[in-house]
Amino acid sequence: MKKLVMSLLAAILILGAFGNGALAASLTLKGSTTVLPIAQAAMEKYKALYPDTEFSISGEGSGNGIKALIDGTCEIANSSRFIKLEEVKLAFEKGAYPVPFGVAIDAIVPVVHPDNSANNLTLQQLRDIYNGKITNWKEVGGPTNRSPC
Repeated sequence: MKKLVMSLLAAILILGAFGNGALAASLTLKGSTTVLPIAQAAMEKYKALYPDTEFSISGEGSGNGIKALIDGTCEIANSSRFIKLEEVKLAFEKGAYPVPFGVAIDAIVPVVHPDNSANNLTLQQLRDIYNGKITNWKEVGGPTNRSPC
């Protein structure tokens, strides 16, 4: 699976570099810190094929990466979220035409110690723990006087 993801990312970079029919001398990638390790690995694969290409890569957050793509300060925006409709509209207004391409699925997996009697938490309870509305395990059937965070 890892080889498939790396191959797909290298293909994306190659396609991006060939967008105007010629290899790019440099590529700038900005955006998500979550996607950064994947982008760095893809960049290394690309550099092995095209060693003369200069890269600039930074993790500044998904929104900043998309903003940089819209403003023309990067060729590839790494994002751990889908581009918003307002961002697409702004991109079109500025002559940028973003093409989303999924490379991975991110998830949060809640883990509770086996000694904790809280079990079968609902999605709403997990949301409330994450958002700070639930601050004690006893609120969801667990031991008293212990914070879930």
